[in-house]
Amino acid sequence: MVRTCCPFFPPYETYGNYTLIEQRQLLKNSVDELCTRLEILSNEELFEPRQRKWKKLAVLK
Repeated sequence: MVRTCCPFFPPYETYGNYTLIEQRQLLKNSVDELCTRLEILSNEELFEPRQRKWKKLAVLK
């Protein structure tokens, strides 16, 4: 059974079988993907109120 304590951080079991080098590469890939997604959003979408409909969707996943 995989435990989840927080929706933002996967449980240890998710990455425990990877080497440290592999974990670092997975993290780098995730950061790169996030940066790419953020680059396509306008400043309005990122910083003005009621423009972040994507925020609710990300939290629900």
